[in-house]
Amino acid sequence: MTTETAETQEAREIATPTGGCPRWVKIALVLSLGLNLLVAGAVVGGMVRHARTPPGGPVEDVRRLGIAPFVRGLDQRHQRALRDEVLTRRADIVEGARKMRRASRRFVAALRAEPYDADAAAAALADVRAQVLRLQEIGHEALLDQLGRMDAAERAALADRLEKSLRRRGGPGRKP
Repeated sequence: MTTETAETQEAREIATPTGGCPRWVKIALVLSLGLNLLVAGAVVGGMVRHARTPPGGPVEDVRRLGIAPFVRGLDQRHQRALRDEVLTRRADIVEGARKMRRASRRFVAALRAEPYDADAAAAALADVRAQVLRLQEIGHEALLDQLGRMDAAERAALADRLEKSLRRRGGPGRKP
C-alpha cells in the first residue's frame, strides 16, 4: 500500500469532481443556447423576408412617386390595390430612379468642375426635374385609377382622413 501525500490527494480531488458541474453553469448554458437560437431565428427570418422583397419594394416606389401622403389616407384594402398597381409599373419606376441618380451625379460633377459650367449644371437639373415629373405622373395615374375604383362614400372617407392629417401637420387645411 502506498501512502499518498497531501498534494497527490488534493490533485485527485480537483481532477474528479464529485457533484458534476454547478447548477448555475447549467442554467447559463441553457440561457446562452436560447439566446443563440433567438438570434439565429431573427437572422434567418430577415434573410427570408429580404429574399422575397425586391430592392426598394413597393413602399419605396410609392415614396419615389410623390404620393405617399395620399396613400397613407387610403384604407388598407385600397393601399394594397394601389401597391399592386405600382408594382405593374416597377420597371418604369426603377429606370426613372436610375436616370434621376445619374442626372444628380452629373449635377454634382458640374458643381465641382473648374471652370464652373452653368449650362452643364442647368442641363443636369433639367434632367432631374424631368425624371421627378415622370415619376410623379406614374404615381398620379396610379392614384387616380384607384380613386376611380372607389365609391362616393370611400372617397368622402379618404377626404376626411386627408383633411384631418393636413390639420394635424399644419398643412393648407389647418384651421386658425
